[in-house]
Amino acid sequence: MAGQVSHAADAPPSRCTSRYGKPVQFARCNPVQLPDIEVRFVDIDAPMPDLPVSCWNYTASDGTHDASFRQCHTGELGGTLGFVVGKQAYTVILDVSSGCTRQPAGHWTPEWRGHAFFKGSLDAGKLDRIQTRWSAAESRCVARKGTTPS
Repeated sequence: MAGQVSHAADAPPSRCTSRYGKPVQFARCNPVQLPDIEVRFVDIDAPMPDLPVSCWNYTASDGTHDASFRQCHTGELGGTLGFVVGKQAYTVILDVSSGCTRQPAGHWTPEWRGHAFFKGSLDAGKLDRIQTRWSAAESRCVARKGTTPS
């Protein structure tokens, strides 16, 4: 779990360093220092009280410029967002899985879920290849039989 810090379930997140393309888990790491920006999960709000919409709010900074971005949803997670800090574009893929762990009942699940950041805007082909790779890894994990990861 390079780039991640192990914590007890109730421990507050701590500052972590990561690299582009590696999933990070804000429950464990906040803020996350990437090679040229720092990204921080701020909070979750419900901007429209009459609608079941939750927005996850983030800030990013390169030390000179700051930007805010948010993911709003009605319960279905995932997708991608683009944001700009200064003049540099970034992409975040939301709700990706990492690792594989055997549950007490014997089935396999991803070890944890997080977000993956990329420098630049990803074209549709590259984004599809990245998401297909993660989806295939998650499918192999869930389909796993036996007691040890392959």
